[in-house]
Amino acid sequence: MLVETLRQWLLQWGNRPGIAQALTVHPQTVSGRLHRLRDLLADDLEGAVVRAELLVLLTAEGVA
Repeated sequence: MLVETLRQWLLQWGNRPGIAQALTVHPQTVSGRLHRLRDLLADDLEGAVVRAELLVLLTAEGVA
């Protein structure tokens, strides 16, 4: 659930309504998941390098 949220967040550049629609959840649910991801990833989600690295990692793992 968090990995798919992260994937959508990366692909949609943080567009919460679009992410919610893709995941068929409420935008507030997306916000809650993103808060958990930020806790796990030390608030680095906004950096371009971190975004690129995460997208490469998810692609390599076959998730993206």
